[in-house]
Amino acid sequence: YAENCLINTREFISQSLSLGLKLHNQPNVSKSCMVQLNYSNNAFISQKLEVQRILIDRIGRIGLNEVTSLGLKPKDVSRLPEIIMNGLHGNKVDE
Repeated sequence: YAENCLINTREFISQSLSLGLKLHNQPNVSKSCMVQLNYSNNAFISQKLEVQRILIDRIGRIGLNEVTSLGLKPKDVSRLPEIIMNGLHGNKVDE
C-alpha cells in the first residue's frame, strides 16, 4: 500500500506539473505522499471543485492516500490533475 501511495503521488505530481497546476513545496513535495495546491484562495477553490464533485480540503490538500486505498492506479491518478484543472476553469467534469 505504501509503495502504491508513493507511485500514485509521483504520477500525480508529474501530470500536475505538465499541466501547470500549482503545488505547494515544489520540488520537495515528491518526497512524501502529501500533495497540496498552492493558490492564495484554496478555500474558494475547494468549494468550486466540490460543486464538480471533486473533494479536497479547505487548505488545498489532495487525498492521494485515500484514493489509493480505494484502488486507483497510476493510470487513474494521472487523470486527476486534468480533472482538477477543468474544475478550476469551471468546465464540466466528466464522470
